[in-house]
Amino acid sequence: MSSFTEELEYEFTGSYLNGNPIYIITKNFSYALGSLESPICVFNIPAGYLTDMASIPFPINFLFKPNGPWAKAAVLHDYITGEFFDISRIVADGVFLEAMTVLKINLFIAYLFYFAVRFAHL
Repeated sequence: MSSFTEELEYEFTGSYLNGNPIYIITKNFSYALGSLESPICVFNIPAGYLTDMASIPFPINFLFKPNGPWAKAAVLHDYITGEFFDISRIVADGVFLEAMTVLKINLFIAYLFYFAVRFAHL
């Protein structure tokens, strides 16, 4: 089973982008895709990486905070859809969904977030 290998540590930068708070990752963390013993791929998110975590739009940001329990999956998604990887959006979005299930996010919420990122980039 896929897994995150470290805790997510971050700080608020005091800045906002498009109304979303920007955070800096303060400690490297990784996501092992596939089994931890024999992963298909390991994504290493470095300290210093800037992210807005989950980009929650204004109408619902009182229900879902960007740094909620899905934050690790959101940072991973930001990272693998950025300039560092040549991964299709559909694969990256699938990794995002899988990562949320690894974090044991309620399936309704996980699929809500998954479909939100899928439709945001069609």
